[in-house]
Amino acid sequence: MKLYSDKIERLISTALSDGVLTDKEKQVLFKKAQEEGIDLDEFEMVLDARLSDLQKHEKDTNSSSKALANLLSKSRGTDRKEEIIESFPVPNTKDDLLDFIIALKPKMMDTSDSLSHSYFKKYEECISKAKLLFPGDDVLNPFVSEFPELRTQWKKQMNAYKREKQKEGNLSIIQWLVLFGLEFPVLGVLMIAFVIAAFIFICVGLNRLSDSVSDSLEDFRQRGVVKEQYEEIHTAYNNKDYHLAAHLLKDVPRHSSGKRVAKVLKNNYPLEEKLFYALLENGDYNDAKEIAYRNNSSKMNMSLLKTLVDNRKYYDAAAMADSDSKGDILRYCIDTENFPAGRTIIGENQYELFHDYISKYVINLCHNNKLAEASNIVENNISYFNSLKLKEGIRSGNKSEYERHNTEVVRSELQNIINSFKQ
Repeated sequence: MKLYSDKIERLISTALSDGVLTDKEKQVLFKKAQEEGIDLDEFEMVLDARLSDLQKHEKDTNSSSKALANLLSKSRGTDRKEEIIESFPVPNTKDDLLDFIIALKPKMMDTSDSLSHSYFKKYEECISKAKLLFPGDDVLNPFVSEFPELRTQWKKQMNAYKREKQKEGNLSIIQWLVLFGLEFPVLGVLMIAFVIAAFIFICVGLNRLSDSVSDSLEDFRQRGVVKEQYEEIHTAYNNKDYHLAAHLLKDVPRHSSGKRVAKVLKNNYPLEEKLFYALLENGDYNDAKEIAYRNNSSKMNMSLLKTLVDNRKYYDAAAMADSDSKGDILRYCIDTENFPAGRTIIGENQYELFHDYISKYVINLCHNNKLAEASNIVENNISYFNSLKLKEGIRSGNKSEYERHNTEVVRSELQNIINSFKQ
């Protein structure tokens, strides 16, 4: 039973004959339907249903590779065929996907075929789906593993083919220049030199353009991979499997020269930050440190060090504190009046740093009117302070000078600080 007029039905049949409905064909059909007063929403539903039935029939009667070949045989024009290839759905079953990959590979590698680039893009989609749906599969994995090398080989062949076509197009010009040069030697030499220079300039420009396009395609492909990785990380985070999320994050690149990938990394920084603090709260300090490092975040690093100090993990804090953060975490130890943490973080053989730390710590206690505690800090650490002084003397070759250094000198210096607050 016909739903529409003969004219509309003929137009629909013509548009769907090759199994693909382009935007231009849709526009024509919608325009004619509107002229006949047909409801456009209902018309679109009918079109989609008929197209779906046609494609389903093609798939039911043939494998995907045969279905694609059948569609291409009914179409004319390179642009039309490229559109069919690039819009053709990638199979979901293992056997059909394998058959499709095997059929596409030789067509993709035939760079003399004008459709090679479209076959390449479809082949790349197949590899991505194989990785997603059948990870580690014994049959499909060899195709996945060889793809990076195959992609490089395809690019080289494509560039070589383009250069060869340019060379063929220039042969007739070269022959004409030779004849002209024989007739007018001086002008001929100048003209040949000019043409050669122009030819080199054009070839270099085309190669750079080709590389730029290839880099852009790689950036586009890599963006999809990174987005999928972040989706897995987000799922693990929502399931509160923070260790798994941190493990998955290790496979995500830290930086990218591609603008699309760099944007994805930037947009997902809040997710990494939330994961960092969740790991910190759970006591998974090593994974938290990895996230702080990959983001080069002094804020995250400082939060990690403070948490370690608060949980009395002084040696872990000492191991993770670098030269940039050591001063800040020592300031935190002073503010929170945690002298043992600071002493541990400073470590051995750092006389000047310990001198500065104990002086500031004593002053801070005095400001808080804790003079007795300040005196105890001085008395309990003066021998340690002097041993650092002696070690520094031995290391620098001035042992005798530092041996003469009396602990009373340091005690007196710090006690004067305390006495000044008593007045």
